[in-house]
Amino acid sequence: MYDQAINRNPDFFGHFYSQKAMTLRQINRYEEALQFYDYAIDSSPDVDGYYGAKADTLRDMNRYEEALQFYEQAINRNPENGNYYATKAYTLCQLNRHEEALKFYDYAININPEDDDNYALKAETLCQMNRYEEALQFYDEAITRNPYNSDNYAQKADLLRQMNQFEEALEFYDQAIDINSDEVEYYSQKDNLLRQMNRHDEVLKQYDKSLDHHLDDVNYQDQKADRLQEINKHFTCQNSQFILDQQFKQQLSNYQSIDRNSDNSNIFRLSINKTYKKYQIYYLQLKF
Repeated sequence: MYDQAINRNPDFFGHFYSQKAMTLRQINRYEEALQFYDYAIDSSPDVDGYYGAKADTLRDMNRYEEALQFYEQAINRNPENGNYYATKAYTLCQLNRHEEALKFYDYAININPEDDDNYALKAETLCQMNRYEEALQFYDEAITRNPYNSDNYAQKADLLRQMNQFEEALEFYDQAIDINSDEVEYYSQKDNLLRQMNRHDEVLKQYDKSLDHHLDDVNYQDQKADRLQEINKHFTCQNSQFILDQQFKQQLSNYQSIDRNSDNSNIFRLSINKTYKKYQIYYLQLKF
């Protein structure tokens, strides 16, 4: 289809070459994509987007030095496009050229001061340089500019955890979850932090809170059963058995509340069967 369009519309060679290159890139045929980006550039050498797209493709191929050259050519043709500075900065990070990367993130921020991604990416670079306090400031800048981006809260929580500021980290995981309760990774990270703090009773509450969002996730149910087994060494046998009884009854109640003909029903029933076997093993551990 692209070839036919090119033949019929010679005045738009560059556009169609670029579109074909983009499609080839999406199906991971990178070498062919590069060839068609070259065709586009030869056809319309002043279009900055073709250089930027070729740079993105080279970056996908881990050909970072070449990618930098084409980002620079894109910048030369359109110095007001902040995305080129940001993507060049990201590529510099892949080469561990962090100081240069910070400079290009600053350029991107100056051009697009309301784009929260640039602040978050600069914060991530500062983390890689162990400049944690500065990184926290830029995560705050990102959150200020986009208070609805849950990733900014989660990334700040990750950093606070790395700095052993656990209580504050929990607060930011909670904020990330409040904004996007469907993201499993946030629950997992908070779960790991609670276990690191030996607050195992709260781990179970965490799983209960997220259960409604992951009824169709068998692995998530298995993880909860695993956590119950771990808690054996943190509670008395009597308390552990009580927790098990309550948790298993809750699972059955959740199962009974969903449509028996739905896909979730079949998946959740399999999860209960698998979890029940783990509970049986756990009861034996308690008994002996």
